[in-house]
Amino acid sequence: MQCRIEHAVGRQEFESKLGFLSSQVIQHRVRDLRVSPVTSGFRAFTHKRFGCRWVQSNGSTHTKESNVSISNTKVERLRNWLKKLNHDDCNLKLERCPQGGSGSGYGAFAGPGGVGNGSTIVKVPRKALMTEETARLCQDVGPLVKKSDLTPWQAMCLHLLYERARGETSFWYPYIAVLPKELELIGIHPMLWSQKMRREWLEGSPMLDVTERRLAICREDYEAMLLAGAGRLTPRGNEGEPISITETAVQWAATMLLSRSFSLNLQTQKLRPGSFAEDTIALVPWADMLNHSSSAGRESCLVYDQKSGVATLQAHRTYSEGEQVFDSYGPSCSPSRLLLDYGFVDEENTNHSVDLPMEQSSL
Repeated sequence: MQCRIEHAVGRQEFESKLGFLSSQVIQHRVRDLRVSPVTSGFRAFTHKRFGCRWVQSNGSTHTKESNVSISNTKVERLRNWLKKLNHDDCNLKLERCPQGGSGSGYGAFAGPGGVGNGSTIVKVPRKALMTEETARLCQDVGPLVKKSDLTPWQAMCLHLLYERARGETSFWYPYIAVLPKELELIGIHPMLWSQKMRREWLEGSPMLDVTERRLAICREDYEAMLLAGAGRLTPRGNEGEPISITETAVQWAATMLLSRSFSLNLQTQKLRPGSFAEDTIALVPWADMLNHSSSAGRESCLVYDQKSGVATLQAHRTYSEGEQVFDSYGPSCSPSRLLLDYGFVDEENTNHSVDLPMEQSSL
């Protein structure tokens, strides 16, 4: 079982450059404090809207919303596209979240009769997923990835940018059309904050260093893509100008993967005794529209069923008709991890953590 935040190959690749703990490293726990070089204390955020997903106050529960803004037409187009792929919406409907302040966002709400505890609330067929495999199978991106030294993470970023450039001719157009644009995320997600905002909000916190190192990695990824010839790719079905590969575009793609991707075991081959399958980073349309709740546990994490070829997710409690349904981005997500990866904070999150700097002895 894997949560959106848990160890994906692509995420490990991205984070290993930052010195983050891998899935093989034991993460120490002192009571409820998770010791990780990713997180530590930071300024007390009083603003409720951060990231490409907004924090919303709903009664006594603080949650966040799934998107900056999406038109009903785009949502319906996404629903119809997934329906043709045999997607089951499991009695959920995407609707604009009510909120007292300005702005808007979407969430998943229980349909007639509500949703029972433990019932399946997400069923997305594998054909709808965007993965490193689909990048390699792409007629234009695939050959470039195979002949270059692009990493799985870079391949996914390029794949997403290429399919976005294809516009309506892309198989994933209904999904990509609902993703927030760069301009919508400026000043929202830490990866696309201005330098002034990063300094103002993160000064004195290890999160500033992590964010700036992530941006440096994006710059390296951008240069690697150009070196591989990505700037000369002409989107299939949209003949004319080559795909626009800019540093900001790569930052956007990385932000999408950090904030929306899942870690899934998509291994189809039978493993030899004693061997283990590596998880794959995947963009899962519809599933990434659900909002996070810190009260949801591992039972509300997306899993992939090998036999049916469908990614599924179960409800962690009973929901009445019209009530917003939540999933978990990881039961151990700390407030700083939520901000860094997903661009929001949850005041009810109790997974506070602290950095314990450690140096490896030369002995």
